[in-house]
Amino acid sequence: MAINVIRNLVSFLFVHTAVDWVAARGWLEAYMVIFMLVTLSMILATPFYFFGTKLRAMSSNLERFLQMVSRVVQMDHSRDNTVPTYIT
Repeated sequence: MAINVIRNLVSFLFVHTAVDWVAARGWLEAYMVIFMLVTLSMILATPFYFFGTKLRAMSSNLERFLQMVSRVVQMDHSRDNTVPTYIT
């Protein structure tokens, strides 16, 4: 659902502004920007193709992982009551 919303929003904005953009700068610049956006989205989506199963498994246990991390952080703060020197 979110992918369709983003895709439709980008398409609408392109169509809405393309006429003025092409008239001012030429069609090559407008289509190169769209090509760059499509290529960038495909490159960013590639890890999900290869590691999607592992990412879904990790995110299913995300709440348990965050609870474990928060306990470790609380234990670390309970042992040392001094303020680090970089925090003023």
